Amino acid sequence: MHIIKPAPVIEQKRTSLRLSLIRRFDGESWGGLALALLLGIRDNLDSSLTEMYREAGLSYILALSGMHLAILTALIAFLLKKLLGLKVSAITGAVIIILYCLLVGPMPSLNRAALMYVLGTFAILYDLPKKAMSILSLSFLIQIIFTPAAGNSLSFILSYLAMLGILITGKALSSLFAGWIPDFILQPFSISVGAFLATAGICSFTFKIIAPVGIIASLVIVPLTTVFMIGSILWLVLDLLSLSFLLSLPLSLFYHLMEIIVVFAGRIPGITANPILILVLSLILSFGIIILEYKRQRVLLKLEPLL
Repeated sequence: MHIIKPAPVIEQKRTSLRLSLIRRFDGESWGGLALALLLGIRDNLDSSLTEMYREAGLSYILALSGMHLAILTALIAFLLKKLLGLKVSAITGAVIIILYCLLVGPMPSLNRAALMYVLGTFAILYDLPKKAMSILSLSFLIQIIFTPAAGNSLSFILSYLAMLGILITGKALSSLFAGWIPDFILQPFSISVGAFLATAGICSFTFKIIAPVGIIASLVIVPLTTVFMIGSILWLVLDLLSLSFLLSLPLSLFYHLMEIIVVFAGRIPGITANPILILVLSLILSFGIIILEYKRQRVLLKLEPLL
């Protein structure tokens, strides 16, 4: 490698900030996971733990995507919505998200989530219909037009398939069992099932194995990851005041708890089968859920005049 000219000023600032954050987490047992979840930097993450996340069907948690951006946007909304109002906080959130994506770097799955957030903000500002499927479709068209090379990325493919599964199969499953299962369990379960079924064929073809245990493990790991990410951000704020020691122990405990759960889930054997068979079965299950929900809606429409 030969350096022929200095990097652009923006790139220098970006690199400087990333290195500064890496140094601040240096020495913390949980710092590698925090860097992976906040910046997508896995250099300091235990490789054996990364492998366990993959074997447990939870590797998507370590790849910056819509889940991570949803946590950040929820935190932004919580802090700014009452203070600035819906529209101003949405604009502020969009600016913060764009700056965050510039800091992290080009990641197709993260860019998809950020683009959907920006389009949602645009819909709020101009009082347009905020239909998730329309926003997802428009996001896909914009991303594939301006960055066509991203279409060859596995991250891009899995990100859009997972979101499509959540919006179609996951939504149908959630509606189908509404009232039968507590909402705080049903919603994350439906999201996990929808994403799993939509990506099972591709994952089986690419990784030669799929891990359904991830659907159940995610019900615990995702909430823990959410708390851990928010705690890591607060730790950075307290570190500026030399008070980060207040959160070091709780974050360490969360890290070890997550490690135990992931290791346990990773020991449960996955499914190795013909990718075509996996694809066919996942499509049958998805269509089965959608058809059952469609029939339920038809029955409700017939009964509505009698209620």
